[in-house]
Amino acid sequence: MNAFDVRALALELSQLVGGRFDKAFQPARQEVLLRFRLSSGAVADDDTTKRELAVAVGRWACLTRTPRENPAEPPPFAMSLRRHLSGGRVIGIRQHAFDRVLEIEIERKEGVFTLVLEFFSDGNLILSKGGKIIVPLSHQSWATREIRPGADLVFPPERIDPFTITREAFREKVRGSTSDAVRTLATELNLGGQWAEEICARAGVAKNTPVAELAPEAEEALFAALKAIVARFERGELEPVLVKRKGKKVDVAPLRLAEHEGAEVETFPTFNDALDAYFGAPSVIERVDPRVKKLNEERARLDRMLAVQKAAVEKFEREGVEYREKGDLLYAHFDVVSRVATKLIEAARASGWPDVQAKLKEARKAGHPDAKTIESVNPADGTATLAVEDYEGRPMRVKVDLTKSVQENAEACYERAKKAREKLAGAATALAMTEDKKRRLEAEGAKVLAEVERARTKPKATKRFWYEGYRWFLASTGHLVLGGRDASSNEKLVKKHLGDADRYVHADIHGAPSVVVKADAEGGVSDAALAEAGAFAVSMSKAWASGLASGDAYWVAPTQVSRTPNPGEFLAKGAFIIRGKRNYANHSVRLAVGEVEIDGVRKIMGGPPPAVKTRAKRWLEIEPGERGANDLANALSKVFDVPVEEIQPLLPPGPLRVVASQGVDA
Repeated sequence: MNAFDVRALALELSQLVGGRFDKAFQPARQEVLLRFRLSSGAVADDDTTKRELAVAVGRWACLTRTPRENPAEPPPFAMSLRRHLSGGRVIGIRQHAFDRVLEIEIERKEGVFTLVLEFFSDGNLILSKGGKIIVPLSHQSWATREIRPGADLVFPPERIDPFTITREAFREKVRGSTSDAVRTLATELNLGGQWAEEICARAGVAKNTPVAELAPEAEEALFAALKAIVARFERGELEPVLVKRKGKKVDVAPLRLAEHEGAEVETFPTFNDALDAYFGAPSVIERVDPRVKKLNEERARLDRMLAVQKAAVEKFEREGVEYREKGDLLYAHFDVVSRVATKLIEAARASGWPDVQAKLKEARKAGHPDAKTIESVNPADGTATLAVEDYEGRPMRVKVDLTKSVQENAEACYERAKKAREKLAGAATALAMTEDKKRRLEAEGAKVLAEVERARTKPKATKRFWYEGYRWFLASTGHLVLGGRDASSNEKLVKKHLGDADRYVHADIHGAPSVVVKADAEGGVSDAALAEAGAFAVSMSKAWASGLASGDAYWVAPTQVSRTPNPGEFLAKGAFIIRGKRNYANHSVRLAVGEVEIDGVRKIMGGPPPAVKTRAKRWLEIEPGERGANDLANALSKVFDVPVEEIQPLLPPGPLRVVASQGVDA
């Protein structure tokens, strides 16, 4: 935000005066949210009276409607603001001395506190009272000011205020400059680059015109353009705009500017609304990864540097050519320049400069050729600006020192041309280095963006249930069926989850997973559930990788399952001794995967086809084949919009092929 932005912000924030400070939040280290209540809502929790001022420290601030995620426990700085300011009445909001500084005064019974928002350098947010700092967001130190608790509140040195500058002071600043019009307005008159260019455009003055060559009429036009803009602010006649080029937000301003010509411009009822639309909602990617925000800030810094360096290169190129040409023209018009300079000096010695100015004015009216050549005279430094024609007959202004000869003035021009060429070489080298930095930044940025975009677009994991530490599915009858993933989980499953009313299922294949069918609420396990559990046990065994079409599995009661081996035998981890009768059945080696809902939560479930098809509207059925399981897992991750890590455990241990589907193209 520039100083004009802060002035517009201060004007609109006057609506908070009379309201109460409610709370402070700190969504991020350099972002503070200040909540106020208008007078009618100082106590009641009424959203219609709530106003939230978002402050991105050092960058911008605005009343915002953009929701933010605040930490459950406010950081110490936010708590300090609450402790000192909550319930206090806002008695004043103003810009400090046309600087990028905003002051908010809040009165409590203890006295008047001032919140200082600084939008220059790294920025800061400072709470003070009675001219002493209570707490700053950041401790900082300069030669003239110290920002720390207990220190005096010292502001940066005041500069020119365009809202109060007089015509005489404006003229003195302009004529005392050795730069061009736009840089003089930007620096000497404290307007900044954007508004300096706007004033030049409104005044009809070429921004690169050296101020030494400005005619009095041009000076007057610049002053009038400045005061016209100031008057708009003083009357509150703002025209807030958000500017886009090729769909990208590029600027936000309290007034529509000449540089916005040809861009897509959106107007807003208030400058705060425009700021909120421009700044208030960080991109999704910026919220995902702060590296992107940092890259964008560095890109903006390099862009500003490039703009300055390109302007410098253009300036030195122009000056090198211009002053070489002026030196040549002095020689080309040697007689005229020599005669005019001599006459002016002699006349000044004889009757003084005021008389010379009067006689010069009369001579111009009379059409005297030499008088027409003299565009202006500056007695203060003994110079005159002459209007001579270049080699193509175009008028060109040349400033000459009346105390020097034509040769000396020409040599001075050649010397300035030489210095400009020397500066051009340095500026061009600096520009090339910055362009190289920008290229490297863009390359790094492309990598980061690709990485962040992958992370951002990665599907979110669904809610995880306790039983997902195992293989699982819900039978068509509603029974929960659990299977081990390895020896450790086999052992844990039986030890922790095989209840007295449950059933143990195992494929008649070495190394197959242990499967437990949990009893229903009535304590029973249906035949259908046992059949589906058997199919699941077979399909999740080596039968799949072997390409078998079917295999045997059995079920037994929990009392038949033991970890105690027979005498002389060894029992490996995850293996069990089954004693007594086993209830065998043959099952197809086939599974299904589908989208189901469990307790109101969307899940992807893998299991025997009858179990999946009973619950899922979208599903596919698979059998042993040639397609890699990871390939299908990646495809289903996109189809069902879940992480691939949720799909992989549902698939069997071997290649497969899709034999049927409903609502799924994978």
